[in-house]
Amino acid sequence: MVTQRTMRTATVLTFVDRSLVGVAVLWPSYCHRRSLTHSLIVGDANSQYYTGPQTIMDYNGQAPKSKLFFVDIGVTGGGLEGLDGKDYGADLYQPAYSAGARIHSNSWGANENVYDSGAASVDEYVYSHPDMLILYAAGNDGLREGSVTGTVGTPATAKNIISVGASQTSNQGWVEQLKYVDWEEKRKQAADALNDPNVDCCSTTNRKVKEYCCESFVASQISMTPNRHDSPNMADFSSRGPTADGRVKPELVAPGQYIVSSKSDGNPFTTPSNDQCKSDTTALMSIAGTSMATPTLAGNAALLRQYLVEGWYPSGTKNQANSITPSAALLKALLIAGAQSLTGEIDANNDRRRLRESLISGISAIR
Repeated sequence: MVTQRTMRTATVLTFVDRSLVGVAVLWPSYCHRRSLTHSLIVGDANSQYYTGPQTIMDYNGQAPKSKLFFVDIGVTGGGLEGLDGKDYGADLYQPAYSAGARIHSNSWGANENVYDSGAASVDEYVYSHPDMLILYAAGNDGLREGSVTGTVGTPATAKNIISVGASQTSNQGWVEQLKYVDWEEKRKQAADALNDPNVDCCSTTNRKVKEYCCESFVASQISMTPNRHDSPNMADFSSRGPTADGRVKPELVAPGQYIVSSKSDGNPFTTPSNDQCKSDTTALMSIAGTSMATPTLAGNAALLRQYLVEGWYPSGTKNQANSITPSAALLKALLIAGAQSLTGEIDANNDRRRLRESLISGISAIR
């Protein structure tokens, strides 16, 4: 079986009436020296190159002072074929582990709900390195037509990891993220999908197009249906369990719809004088996906690990005599125990029918 791996970002273009933290990444942002996914973990939004408003500091990563080890898993021209034939343990996790990383965030995977050799290799690595917490994005197939459950994809089907789904951000966050959307780029994407270079996102009668690239229409929908755009909700695109053999997946969800983080212009030769570094609206971008939820949770895991290693538990004050070096299993258990159950709704089948999240097991959120 040929497995196609993809980054776990949620872009839907079907128009009809994803301490030291290891992370697999694709591209950095010059203004922040971070890619979008790992800026969610350790990024300090400000840098010596950024000259815009200091409100950008509101978008620091979860553990902004952490150290980072990253592995570029992309290939020239795009795609993740660089993983083909690789031993995930030796080639992906071990370099980060040898450098001192004990948390590894992965925002990529396949669509197949199987326990394959890739998932097994992840479990084997954690079994032999019990202090390495590995996280994988669950996937973005929650809207697969006819599939309410069972859409999680390998290697997020592994047993010794945390598989991460996406919840929604707050209603205020939904509103604030609109100014970081490149609406013209979305219009061009819609035009390409429709083979209509002159498409007007706001005047079209195609509701799907309006929902995708008309800012005023999207803003009105958020305003008119606040309960469907708020933190108690699961992101409808987020892949769900159970696994094919009946295990609960994902174990946790974290905000992934929408997330504002650093923006790359895609140019490896960008310099500090580039206009992108002069404004928060050009240095930041809004995006959705379990690819965003996973590093968000990884950053929280880094803070929890620091809390234990520095001896803050049980007194609540730093005491090295109380230092604990946690296993991946302990961190996983603590994160799950500290999560809050979601109480909102999700779109059931891409047909605007709603399900109470209490009907689907295993949905607990880190906030």
